[in-house]
Amino acid sequence: MMVGLLQKLFIRYTKLIDSFYIYQSDIMNDKIKIYLCGPIAGCDDNEACDWRDWVIKETGRRACGYVIADGWAECLNPMRRDHRTVSQHERFGDATATPMPDHIKKEIVELDKIDITQSDVLLANMLPDKTKTGSNMEIIYAFERGKLVVLVLDPDKPISPWHWYHSHKIVGTLEEALDYIKNGNWRA
Repeated sequence: MMVGLLQKLFIRYTKLIDSFYIYQSDIMNDKIKIYLCGPIAGCDDNEACDWRDWVIKETGRRACGYVIADGWAECLNPMRRDHRTVSQHERFGDATATPMPDHIKKEIVELDKIDITQSDVLLANMLPDKTKTGSNMEIIYAFERGKLVVLVLDPDKPISPWHWYHSHKIVGTLEEALDYIKNGNWRA
């Protein structure tokens, strides 16, 4: 019972902290807010973090942490709430592993939706060859809320009609995506 209470308090605390930093950033500047969408579940640290850290560096923010007021954009990085270890054994086929608790699943989705709602752009890196179920749902969620959706897809593979329909721009590299976000006329 005590564990359940502590988990609920942690979730409320996390939401409060996230809301504070998002609100603070809205007051401080008019920078483009980019949500960094891409596979996390089943990815190692390199696959989940390296490209996000690169984008954060390229936009002028320091990796790991909340809002810093330098650069041309702010990146909302879902990896600041890394829950991969909660169900890591479950994903790797360990029959004795405890499944991810429902409250953690709910926290992941709700806080990612807050980030997407607060963003101007959803940048989806769909290049890693991993399951992208959550990323696909985030793409639709952002598109339906009027956010600019930029997808990075392998140019040698066919484009899903769902990706084509729910995006504003499809490119082959992260560099092309950032160039479009920074210099495109999408804000007109």
